[in-house]
Amino acid sequence: MRELDIYSVESFSVLKVFIIDKEMGTCFCSSFHTIDYFRDRIDEIPLTLAGTEKQCFVNRVLDGDTIEIIYFHPTMLRGKFENIQRKILRLADIDAPEIHSKDIKEKEKGNISKEFLSSLILNKVVLIRFVKEEKYGRLMGTIFLNEEDINNKMIQNGMAREYHGEKKDKWVFD
Repeated sequence: MRELDIYSVESFSVLKVFIIDKEMGTCFCSSFHTIDYFRDRIDEIPLTLAGTEKQCFVNRVLDGDTIEIIYFHPTMLRGKFENIQRKILRLADIDAPEIHSKDIKEKEKGNISKEFLSSLILNKVVLIRFVKEEKYGRLMGTIFLNEEDINNKMIQNGMAREYHGEKKDKWVFD
């Protein structure tokens, strides 16, 4: 995993955070209320992201339907407030071929799907509409880049198929 430099500037209960990836030459900046702002408003911090939208930085693409995101959200962890969250997000309502499959064709298609998704969103700031948090703590959501639904784009380009929780069929390739 590559290292990111994280800088912050605080003034008047607003924190500006800059995440700089020197290797990729990218920078993500976001502003949000500081922990001091939330200390007296602990009940205003949502317990879940489900049903919310948030600007997120796409740090890694794990496969054609799973990414790692960085976002800002005040959370109480081990008795301390944390602002910067790094989480795994599964793209809602789609299924992409597995990159770790024993089936050679599925593995190849999985890598193509991963590269396609990477070309669209890696190291970019996207809007995520969070759908739910799975039982294992992984988030699920729909990704938008410049108002374009990336989940649907993956389906339209043959990189994934619709999936709504049913038993998965085996991938069939021509």
